Amino acid sequence: MVRFDTSKKIPLYYISADGGEPSNDIIESYQEIENIIGDVFEDFHTLRYDLTVFRDPNFPKQNRGNGKFTSKNFYEELGIDYGIIVAEGTGYFNKEWNPDPQKMCANASSEPYSGGTEIHINSETGFYAPDTVLWVNMGNGVDMGNGKKCEWDKETVVHETAHAMGMFNHLSIFGDGPQWSPEAKKVLEIIYKNAGGTKYSDLAL
Repeated sequence: MVRFDTSKKIPLYYISADGGEPSNDIIESYQEIENIIGDVFEDFHTLRYDLTVFRDPNFPKQNRGNGKFTSKNFYEELGIDYGIIVAEGTGYFNKEWNPDPQKMCANASSEPYSGGTEIHINSETGFYAPDTVLWVNMGNGVDMGNGKKCEWDKETVVHETAHAMGMFNHLSIFGDGPQWSPEAKKVLEIIYKNAGGTKYSDLAL
Protein backbone atom coordinates (compact mmCIF):
# COMPACT_ATOMS: atom_id res chain seq x y z
CA MET A 1 0.00 0.00 0.00
CA VAL A 2 1.38 3.40 -0.98
CA ARG A 3 0.31 6.94 -0.13
CA PHE A 4 1.36 10.48 0.72
CA ASP A 5 3.47 10.91 3.85
CA THR A 6 1.28 12.90 6.26
CA SER A 7 3.93 13.47 8.93
CA LYS A 8 3.96 16.95 7.41
CA LYS A 9 0.99 18.66 5.79
CA ILE A 10 0.44 18.21 2.08
CA PRO A 11 0.58 21.54 0.21
CA LEU A 12 -2.49 22.42 -1.86
CA TYR A 13 -2.32 24.75 -4.86
CA TYR A 14 -5.10 26.28 -6.91
CA ILE A 15 -3.91 27.54 -10.27
CA SER A 16 -6.01 29.78 -12.51
CA ALA A 17 -5.49 32.42 -15.18
CA ASP A 18 -6.59 35.20 -12.82
CA GLY A 19 -5.00 33.90 -9.62
CA GLY A 20 -8.39 33.72 -7.91
CA GLU A 21 -9.52 31.64 -4.96
CA PRO A 22 -10.93 28.11 -5.33
CA SER A 23 -14.70 27.74 -5.08
CA ASN A 24 -16.39 26.74 -1.85
CA ASP A 25 -17.12 23.34 -3.42
CA ILE A 26 -13.40 22.70 -3.83
CA ILE A 27 -12.50 23.97 -0.36
CA GLU A 28 -15.27 21.96 1.29
CA SER A 29 -14.21 18.82 -0.58
CA TYR A 30 -10.78 18.94 1.03
CA GLN A 31 -12.37 19.63 4.39
CA GLU A 32 -14.45 16.50 3.90
CA ILE A 33 -11.33 14.45 3.24
CA GLU A 34 -9.75 15.87 6.40
CA ASN A 35 -12.85 14.81 8.32
CA ILE A 36 -11.96 11.26 7.27
CA ILE A 37 -8.17 11.13 7.66
CA GLY A 38 -7.26 14.12 9.81
CA ASP A 39 -5.68 17.55 9.37
CA VAL A 40 -3.34 16.59 6.54
CA PHE A 41 -3.53 19.56 4.13
CA GLU A 42 -2.13 23.05 4.12
CA ASP A 43 -4.55 25.83 3.20
CA PHE A 44 -4.75 26.50 -0.53
CA HIS A 45 -1.98 28.55 -2.12
CA THR A 46 -3.41 30.47 -5.09
CA LEU A 47 -1.22 30.94 -8.16
CA ARG A 48 -1.72 32.80 -11.42
CA TYR A 49 -0.94 30.93 -14.64
CA ASP A 50 -2.78 30.53 -17.94
CA LEU A 51 -2.68 26.76 -18.30
CA THR A 52 -4.28 26.82 -21.76
CA VAL A 53 -0.77 27.22 -23.21
CA PHE A 54 -0.48 23.45 -22.60
CA ARG A 55 -3.73 22.58 -24.43
CA ASP A 56 -3.61 21.21 -27.98
CA PRO A 57 -5.62 23.56 -30.26
CA ASN A 58 -5.68 20.91 -32.98
CA PHE A 59 -8.45 19.14 -31.04
CA PRO A 60 -10.95 21.95 -30.31
CA LYS A 61 -13.74 19.53 -29.33
CA GLN A 62 -11.45 17.57 -27.02
CA ASN A 63 -9.16 18.53 -24.14
CA ARG A 64 -5.70 17.17 -24.71
CA GLY A 65 -2.19 18.29 -23.92
CA ASN A 66 0.15 19.64 -26.59
CA GLY A 67 3.31 18.04 -25.20
CA LYS A 68 4.80 21.36 -24.10
CA PHE A 69 4.34 20.89 -20.34
CA THR A 70 7.71 20.38 -18.66
CA SER A 71 7.27 19.70 -14.97
CA LYS A 72 10.76 20.77 -13.92
CA ASN A 73 10.51 24.20 -15.53
CA PHE A 74 6.89 24.76 -14.52
CA TYR A 75 7.37 23.84 -10.87
CA GLU A 76 10.57 25.83 -10.56
CA GLU A 77 8.84 28.90 -12.00
CA LEU A 78 5.94 28.66 -9.55
CA GLY A 79 7.93 27.46 -6.54
CA ILE A 80 6.16 24.10 -6.25
CA ASP A 81 8.08 21.05 -5.07
CA TYR A 82 5.43 18.75 -3.52
CA GLY A 83 1.70 18.43 -3.12
CA ILE A 84 -1.57 18.55 -5.02
CA ILE A 85 -2.55 21.08 -7.68
CA VAL A 86 -6.23 21.72 -8.38
CA ALA A 87 -7.15 23.41 -11.65
CA GLU A 88 -10.35 23.93 -13.62
CA GLY A 89 -10.80 23.28 -17.33
CA THR A 90 -7.80 20.94 -17.49
CA GLY A 91 -9.61 17.60 -17.33
CA TYR A 92 -8.40 15.15 -19.96
CA PHE A 93 -10.98 14.45 -22.65
CA ASN A 94 -9.98 12.21 -25.55
CA LYS A 95 -12.73 10.86 -27.80
CA GLU A 96 -10.66 7.75 -28.43
CA TRP A 97 -11.34 6.85 -24.80
CA ASN A 98 -14.95 8.02 -24.58
CA PRO A 99 -16.99 10.21 -26.95
CA ASP A 100 -19.04 11.74 -24.11
CA PRO A 101 -17.35 14.77 -22.47
CA GLN A 102 -19.47 14.28 -19.34
CA LYS A 103 -17.91 10.84 -18.87
CA MET A 104 -14.43 12.42 -18.88
CA CYS A 105 -15.20 15.59 -16.96
CA ALA A 106 -12.44 15.33 -14.36
CA ASN A 107 -9.39 13.27 -13.53
CA ALA A 108 -6.24 12.97 -11.44
CA SER A 109 -2.93 12.96 -13.30
CA SER A 110 0.70 14.03 -13.34
CA GLU A 111 0.04 17.14 -15.43
CA PRO A 112 -2.80 19.21 -16.92
CA TYR A 113 -4.69 17.95 -19.97
CA SER A 114 -3.29 14.46 -19.40
CA GLY A 115 -4.75 11.08 -18.52
CA GLY A 116 -1.48 9.63 -17.22
CA THR A 117 -0.23 9.39 -13.66
CA GLU A 118 3.36 8.61 -12.74
CA ILE A 119 4.28 8.34 -9.06
CA HIS A 120 7.69 7.41 -7.68
CA ILE A 121 7.63 5.49 -4.41
CA ASN A 122 10.20 5.29 -1.64
CA SER A 123 10.63 1.52 -1.46
CA GLU A 124 11.68 1.66 2.20
CA THR A 125 8.68 3.64 3.47
CA GLY A 126 5.93 3.03 0.93
CA PHE A 127 5.41 6.79 0.74
CA TYR A 128 5.28 8.87 -2.41
CA ALA A 129 8.64 10.43 -3.24
CA PRO A 130 9.20 13.85 -1.60
CA ASP A 131 9.04 15.64 -4.97
CA THR A 132 5.62 14.23 -5.90
CA VAL A 133 3.21 16.71 -7.45
CA LEU A 134 -0.18 15.46 -8.64
CA TRP A 135 -2.98 17.28 -10.43
CA VAL A 136 -6.71 17.19 -9.78
CA ASN A 137 -8.25 18.43 -13.04
CA MET A 138 -11.84 19.62 -12.72
CA GLY A 139 -13.90 20.10 -15.88
CA ASN A 140 -12.76 19.78 -19.48
CA GLY A 141 -14.18 23.03 -20.86
CA VAL A 142 -15.68 21.35 -23.93
CA ASP A 143 -18.94 22.82 -25.26
CA MET A 144 -21.58 20.09 -25.12
CA GLY A 145 -24.13 22.21 -26.98
CA ASN A 146 -26.12 25.34 -26.07
CA GLY A 147 -23.08 26.61 -24.20
CA LYS A 148 -23.26 23.78 -21.66
CA LYS A 149 -20.12 22.18 -20.33
CA CYS A 150 -19.67 18.99 -18.34
CA GLU A 151 -20.81 19.23 -14.74
CA TRP A 152 -18.90 18.30 -11.61
CA ASP A 153 -19.58 18.71 -7.90
CA LYS A 154 -17.99 18.19 -4.49
CA GLU A 155 -18.24 14.41 -4.79
CA THR A 156 -16.29 14.62 -8.05
CA VAL A 157 -13.53 16.62 -6.36
CA VAL A 158 -13.34 14.14 -3.49
CA HIS A 159 -13.33 11.20 -5.92
CA GLU A 160 -10.48 12.56 -8.04
CA THR A 161 -8.48 13.60 -4.99
CA ALA A 162 -8.92 10.10 -3.55
CA HIS A 163 -7.33 8.78 -6.75
CA ALA A 164 -4.35 11.05 -6.10
CA MET A 165 -4.26 9.99 -2.44
CA GLY A 166 -3.83 6.29 -3.22
CA MET A 167 -7.22 4.92 -4.33
CA PHE A 168 -5.96 4.34 -7.84
CA ASN A 169 -8.57 1.91 -9.18
CA HIS A 170 -12.33 2.14 -9.52
CA LEU A 171 -14.43 -0.19 -7.39
CA SER A 172 -18.15 -0.92 -7.20
CA ILE A 173 -18.23 1.55 -4.28
CA PHE A 174 -15.95 4.06 -6.00
CA GLY A 175 -16.51 5.07 -9.59
CA ASP A 176 -17.97 1.88 -11.03
CA GLY A 177 -21.06 2.62 -8.94
CA PRO A 178 -21.33 5.88 -6.99
CA GLN A 179 -18.51 8.40 -7.28
CA TRP A 180 -18.20 8.37 -3.51
CA SER A 181 -19.80 6.34 -0.75
CA PRO A 182 -19.49 5.48 2.96
CA GLU A 183 -17.57 2.36 1.94
CA ALA A 184 -15.15 4.42 -0.15
CA LYS A 185 -14.59 6.71 2.83
CA LYS A 186 -13.65 3.65 4.87
CA VAL A 187 -11.11 2.56 2.24
CA LEU A 188 -9.43 5.98 2.30
CA GLU A 189 -9.45 5.96 6.10
CA ILE A 190 -7.78 2.53 6.17
CA ILE A 191 -5.07 3.65 3.73
CA TYR A 192 -4.16 6.61 5.94
CA LYS A 193 -4.45 4.93 9.34
CA ASN A 194 -1.86 2.35 8.29
CA ALA A 195 1.82 2.97 7.71
CA GLY A 196 3.01 3.36 4.15
CA GLY A 197 4.21 0.09 2.67
CA THR A 198 1.90 -2.06 4.80
CA LYS A 199 1.00 -5.30 3.06
CA TYR A 200 -2.69 -5.54 2.22
CA SER A 201 -2.89 -8.73 4.27
CA ASP A 202 -1.60 -6.83 7.32
CA LEU A 203 -3.83 -3.75 7.13
CA ALA A 204 -5.47 -2.67 10.38
CA LEU A 205 -9.16 -2.19 9.68
